Amino acid sequence: AYEVHNCNTALQYVAMELGVAVLPHVPAMDDDRIAVLPIFNNGKELSRIIYVSFLKNQARLPETQRVIDYIVDNHSISI
Repeated sequence: AYEVHNCNTALQYVAMELGVAVLPHVPAMDDDRIAVLPIFNNGKELSRIIYVSFLKNQARLPETQRVIDYIVDNHSISI
């Protein structure tokens, strides 16, 4: 068994026939040597939660605020 800290490294091990990997989708999976299978639980594809973190009471650049607003408006459960 190997433990790696980088998805691309895990995929390189898979491509070298050293095992299998459970990973989020990354562009490096688009390799003819690698089979990619989604994992389902009770008919639902598994997903993972990611977070965006920022200081609450600090001024932000307008660009930064637009990214935060976009995530909150389109992809956030709650803030």
